[in-house]
Amino acid sequence: MDVFNRLFCCFIFWVSVANLSAQSDHLFTSSQALFFLANKSNEFVVLDDSSFYYTKKPDGEKWQKHAYTFLGDNISFDYFLNRFSPISTSDGRLFFVYTGVGEVYQLANDTLRRIDNSFKHENQFMHSLFEYNNRIYAFGGYGLFTFKNIITYFDTNTKEWFEVITPIKPAPRASQHFQRIGDDVYIFAGGYSNGDVVKNYRDCWKFNLKSHTWKRIGEIEKVFFDTHLRAGSVYPHLPTVYTFHSSNVHEIDIKANKLRAYQTVSFPNVHYAVRDAQRKIVLLVKHHKHQLEFFTVDLQSLLELKTKEIPFTTEKSFIQLWMLYLLVFLIIASVSVGLWLRKKSNTSKASPVKNKLVLDELTSHILIGNKNINSELSLLEYRILKKFILQRGEPIDIIALNEFFEDDSSSHTAQKKRRETTLKALREKLSFLLQVPIDSVFLESRDLKDKRVKLFVINPAILA
Repeated sequence: MDVFNRLFCCFIFWVSVANLSAQSDHLFTSSQALFFLANKSNEFVVLDDSSFYYTKKPDGEKWQKHAYTFLGDNISFDYFLNRFSPISTSDGRLFFVYTGVGEVYQLANDTLRRIDNSFKHENQFMHSLFEYNNRIYAFGGYGLFTFKNIITYFDTNTKEWFEVITPIKPAPRASQHFQRIGDDVYIFAGGYSNGDVVKNYRDCWKFNLKSHTWKRIGEIEKVFFDTHLRAGSVYPHLPTVYTFHSSNVHEIDIKANKLRAYQTVSFPNVHYAVRDAQRKIVLLVKHHKHQLEFFTVDLQSLLELKTKEIPFTTEKSFIQLWMLYLLVFLIIASVSVGLWLRKKSNTSKASPVKNKLVLDELTSHILIGNKNINSELSLLEYRILKKFILQRGEPIDIIALNEFFEDDSSSHTAQKKRRETTLKALREKLSFLLQVPIDSVFLESRDLKDKRVKLFVINPAILA
């Protein structure tokens, strides 16, 4: 009987430990769990279940369990875990963005529900996801058979996505790394593939979120890039501050342009780290076969032994830049002389033909000259422009464009606003790409039978 009692007590103890494991310092979840830092409360958040989630203060001893209700919009919770990325805004709101951008969920008042008036864009998979002044931004990614270099943002008033128009930007890419510091977001590494050629970018760019301007910073240190960044980010929606390899951890101080290497033997097999707002505590993530393990440590204990410090990026020397500028000048001068001689020898007085819009119906690519502009357009802009080109000068009733904006979740007013906003953005892009006045992209007129009907037609002068 004593043996039975002892076994029973051991069983009860084991069950108790299992039930309390979520409230201990180490939290074990499935490999699909979502995790992030809640900015305002400065809490680490882990979501792995449709009925509860966990939080932990940086100085807290245990994980706290919170009940909530998941209201999926015709999706399962497993689908949600696999297809949505978490992000927190500075005012404390918790959002989850579809990995292809478009649909947005919010966790508020103990309920997780969809809040957007958009749709699945399927246009920016493997994007960088960051926030600035309580606004969510997404850079780059892959979708619709092209890689992107656009920045889109979610407007919480209209609950729609819009693009930030920038004339200069990095090369299109996906799975890139990023850090957001103050008014700047730094984008580095990432890759591109067209099926035949794979390109891994070693460059680093800075985007100022106030002026909406890009600046190229330099080239990432090659050995570090090849070892830690070439394969792309495992969590492209989360910032990359620390990288782990064997018993070494590297800290990327991108603002100071420093790459610091440390040896850490106390925390082997760490997969990822999330730093708290005060930069004193980090949430470490270990990737087991079918599990993730979460626990917090003091940052100083993680960075035990500093082994070296080198610049993260390097710029070309002054002499190299001078030689590059000289080479560019000589090329431009040679081309200019060649064009002048060609024009002088050409007896024809006809003006050179400018690059115009053309639709390659075999590949569905829209071209300006030889340049494919699909990557410059959102999905809606592409569909609308394709419709105009196929009409070949036949006027379109603006109401006919509603087919691109109709859905069951948004009002007629919201659809009309999306239509007007999309047309405006399309005008601006075509004006910039074609170098023509913005009011000459589309021509407007009134229907002869019904003057209330507004007709649009793409200007035949910009079509090939």
